Amino acid sequence: MWAILAQPNKENGGWNPETFFETGRRSLDSALERVGVSFVGAPFERALDFGCGMGRISQALAARGREVHGVDISEEMVRLARTYNQSPSSCHYHHNPASNLSLFPDGHFDFVYCVIVLQHMPPSLMKGYLKEFLRVLSPNGKILVQIPAERNESTWVHRCKDWLRPLLPIEVADSLRLRKQSGLPILEMYGIPRAQVEEWIALNSGQVLRAESDKHAGPAWSSYTYLIGRR
Repeated sequence: MWAILAQPNKENGGWNPETFFETGRRSLDSALERVGVSFVGAPFERALDFGCGMGRISQALAARGREVHGVDISEEMVRLARTYNQSPSSCHYHHNPASNLSLFPDGHFDFVYCVIVLQHMPPSLMKGYLKEFLRVLSPNGKILVQIPAERNESTWVHRCKDWLRPLLPIEVADSLRLRKQSGLPILEMYGIPRAQVEEWIALNSGQVLRAESDKHAGPAWSSYTYLIGRR
């Protein structure tokens, strides 16, 4: 749980499940309020929680709609999500190490949620998943996604790293980072400028309905939560 929400004093089992999953309900309510979305009186048929982890958000989504699917690259996180699943008849978890969402057909979801996930992927992967979100979105569906834009303070070292990292094969970049950190895994931060996000969405038959600044990427980055629909 601490790997998902690394809050102070929560290391080494500091989270308890009830408190941990309650943060998911609050986070979902806050994100929906920020972009002006309400499901009251209009429950969706299917929702996708991309980068679901242990199901913190998908459990909250399950109370709002008929069917929820959580997807994560980590097999262990998916196992834990299934363990803590309170709605097994309507909430389903999938291990998906692929760089696409081919396990779902076109137009399958009315709502796609992805916050504090894409920011740890190189821009090429971010764009690929954004394209997939639009592919699996129903004609009247909505996507709520968070993406950092740019660093607030950028030195020449940061600019060089930001230019070089997307050009390296992922396994090479990972090897260099692990060696630098003495074998300890770290989470890199990546961003796409807002104008480029909006251009990419438009190129893939979508439209940004609303964009609100957020603090999900920390003080070093500007970041936006986007509400996206089909065009």
